[in-house]
Amino acid sequence: MAFLLQHCDRRDTADRIEFGEAAYGLCRALRGSDGIANSRFYWVNADRIVILTEAESMVDLDRPPKPEAASALFRLADLARFTDEERWFDPGVGEDTYRMAGR
Repeated sequence: MAFLLQHCDRRDTADRIEFGEAAYGLCRALRGSDGIANSRFYWVNADRIVILTEAESMVDLDRPPKPEAASALFRLADLARFTDEERWFDPGVGEDTYRMAGR
């Protein structure tokens, strides 16, 4: 399994309801993508959300988005700034990568 955690801060001019709806729309569009097991968003505070996307592998997270997901991503980007991103993967994947590096 692989996870992508994205932090989004609401732009000052963005409505909070539209911000939440855009985040929900992105999660729904991502769930329709190949290899994506789940995508949900969570409020951190009144102006920040995080989006947690779960995929079968990192390869699935690195694929170009389908048109619906790309459109939803730009809708959210109009309302928020993506301020941070974390990629998490299984310990076994990290160990395999370490060994492939000749360590």
